[in-house]
Amino acid sequence: MKRLLSEPRPDWKQKVEEQGLVFSTTTMPDGKKIEYWSESAYYEFTMEEVETLEVTAEDMHRMCLEAAKFLATGALGNIGIGPQALELAAESLQAGDMDVYGRFDFIYDGQGGPAKMLEYNADTPTGLI
Repeated sequence: MKRLLSEPRPDWKQKVEEQGLVFSTTTMPDGKKIEYWSESAYYEFTMEEVETLEVTAEDMHRMCLEAAKFLATGALGNIGIGPQALELAAESLQAGDMDVYGRFDFIYDGQGGPAKMLEYNADTPTGLI
């Protein structure tokens, strides 16, 4: 894996905001601004790295679905979801309904170590931007 610097598109922020991501800049308590989206660098992967990450993502997705099925049984309570929504989620998971979208945030050293999951966002409105 290589990290390569790139010149950001001059209109990147406008393009991102036109797609609905209107919260692309976070202002920190000290006044420093941090952009959600960055075009100042990109990563180049070998085909072997891509294939390894694909297998990891598929495995993690499968495990997340199993965890969601367990949570939807109510074994741990309502987990902050209303009973009707929990029931609908359980039915959807048991039926194997297709997912619309999922995005993993992994930490990956690019040195042959395994990728580790930081976060998984699936079927969330912001993911559709």
